[in-house]
Amino acid sequence: MKLYFETSNFPWLPERYHYAAEQMMLTLFPGERPEYPEGPPPEVLSGEGNAVIFTLRRGEKQASVSALVFRNQERFDGVRRFPSEELDRPPEEVYHTVQHALKLAFYKAGTALLGVNPPWGALTGVRPVKLPTRALLAGSTPKQAQKELEKEYFVSPDRAKLAVDCAQASVAAQRSLKEGEVSLYVGIPFCPTRCAYCSFISADVKGSLALVEPYVDALCREIELAGTLLRARGLGVSCAYMGGGTPTTLSAEQLHRVLSAVEEFLPMEGCAEFTVEAGRPDTITADKLDVLRFHNIHRISINPQTMQRQPAGLMRNLMNPNYELSVWDETVDVCLPFIKGYTPPYYPVVFNYVLPSVQGYTTEQTHDGWTVTFQTSLFSANTYTFSLEIYSRYGGATLTISSPFYNSVQYTGSIISI
Repeated sequence: MKLYFETSNFPWLPERYHYAAEQMMLTLFPGERPEYPEGPPPEVLSGEGNAVIFTLRRGEKQASVSALVFRNQERFDGVRRFPSEELDRPPEEVYHTVQHALKLAFYKAGTALLGVNPPWGALTGVRPVKLPTRALLAGSTPKQAQKELEKEYFVSPDRAKLAVDCAQASVAAQRSLKEGEVSLYVGIPFCPTRCAYCSFISADVKGSLALVEPYVDALCREIELAGTLLRARGLGVSCAYMGGGTPTTLSAEQLHRVLSAVEEFLPMEGCAEFTVEAGRPDTITADKLDVLRFHNIHRISINPQTMQRQPAGLMRNLMNPNYELSVWDETVDVCLPFIKGYTPPYYPVVFNYVLPSVQGYTTEQTHDGWTVTFQTSLFSANTYTFSLEIYSRYGGATLTISSPFYNSVQYTGSIISI
């Protein structure tokens, strides 16, 4: 998706807001990837099929951020206004005001186009509890915190209540800390691949493999320095969490080094709970679990995306070597060009079974192999049905994608492994 930032009557440094725009883009259009064309947007955009133009304007009393979305030859706009005087505040305050307005303007335009409001509304990332926790700590009541989520961020009532319930538990845990106690977080910013919905600062380990070992070296040195500082101030760790990223992306030996440094240098004598985020199940091995047990890790956090068992296989060369479909025990990934009127590789659309919009998933064993069927709309009014036939005996597979709005498309390929 092309993202244009139009300069108006206020110098707003558009490059600072790329990340905010990308976050909302991934929330509304999970299969898209950002493009930043050079120069201003074209004067005539009637033929543009996949772009957004952001504009910040300052008036005498009111300022506004607008988002104009062009998609499939349609256009929708959203506007978020705020007092102009907020642009006279310190730079960091201006940044937070503008990025919030940009996200909400994009959200309004995007949901008008899609015709559907995501249950978490305009919240982006994976930490919806942060806002109500902040509100409760500032003195708001649970009802006030929930109302803010519903009115300001368009969160559905049930999800807003869930977030506030979690926030209350978080505040209670924070207030239970005693004098001289701290909570510890150890960050591992690497993942096997980057999930479309992720807003954390992390790196695909395949593209940054050379950074992992130096990072582990630096982290162990920082743990040693942190331990010296904590002990000098008489502070002890009451609970610890190793997160990311995906910490189990590290090798067993690297995990052992980091946890050994924690044990050696940090004041862990009073630690009641040490959790390691295992995250993606495909990163967990027996060797890594042995390391966690050896270091007396109390619990691990695993994020299964579905509890359904599925046939395993990998189909490639689906009419085009640039696209592939993978089916295994936990997820289904499809990257295929199928929208009518577009030719690969110009319009790939990614469907991932981890997305909550996937419905009607069924598997049926046949004489020759398996048939897998599921539907998804990706927050769109258009529903696409995927039917995958895997012929395990012959090493072949056929994928059919159909929709009431577009011609059916069929792909054939070969099974690499099953």
